[in-house]
Amino acid sequence: MAFSARLREHHRGPGTRWRRLSAGRQALLALAHLRNPSNPWQNVNGSLKRIAVGSRTNVWGIDPAGSIYRYTNNDASGSNPWINIPGTATDIAVGAVGADGTAWHVNNAGEIYRYTGDQPS
Repeated sequence: MAFSARLREHHRGPGTRWRRLSAGRQALLALAHLRNPSNPWQNVNGSLKRIAVGSRTNVWGIDPAGSIYRYTNNDASGSNPWINIPGTATDIAVGAVGADGTAWHVNNAGEIYRYTGDQPS
């Protein structure tokens, strides 16, 4: 049974201590559960429909509108760790062919692009 379902079931029980906890205290307990080492996934701010990973710090994505984003590896601050990269795409790949971690994308017209924004001229 999912944690939220167990919490809801317990919360409704007669004489439960949960009824004495404020919503804020209940939220803190829920966060403590989410940070449990048995759950190794960490939520990262942002919303993407496609994601491509070349390495831990070379992550790219496309949002539902087709905008392209690059991960900054700065999600500890709680702010948005994604920077917008000019262009629109329907699909993206990173390091799949280029061992150097180059990002590639395909747009709505099927045209292929290679990102060169961080390469020396």
